[in-house]
Amino acid sequence: MAPWSVQGDEPASDPAQARTLTTVLAWLLVAGIGLLAIAAIAGIPRVCRLVPRRVALAAAALGSLASMAALVVAWSALPSTLAGYGVTGPFSAALVGDTYVRSTLEYGWVAAALGVLAGIVAFALQFQAGSSDPALVESIAHAQGAR
Repeated sequence: MAPWSVQGDEPASDPAQARTLTTVLAWLLVAGIGLLAIAAIAGIPRVCRLVPRRVALAAAALGSLASMAALVVAWSALPSTLAGYGVTGPFSAALVGDTYVRSTLEYGWVAAALGVLAGIVAFALQFQAGSSDPALVESIAHAQGAR
């Protein structure tokens, strides 16, 4: 199974559901990658002035959520497109005639799961660290020193 397609030796037993789910999956991945890219770009010195901190934090959080939603779709919903062959989950197999039909998730999904973890860690570190804009940090320090 891959974004925008379900691949294999046997066609999906529910082709309409397979098309719908792979389209949803692909758009969730595109949204997650785009939002996490915005969050990463916002961490670059001098660029951080163009992207407010709240926007960067929201992009990191929403990008991680979109990526997690894509993983949930891949894990729980896509295998059901092979239910006509007796496949019941992401790592299941069924005997159909003289052959087995099995559903597996490729290594890219492991990388995606690790990417979600990295996105959550990046959000947590950025949230805890505060603003990366030196001018803002200096203005806060001067305001606190004036008290």
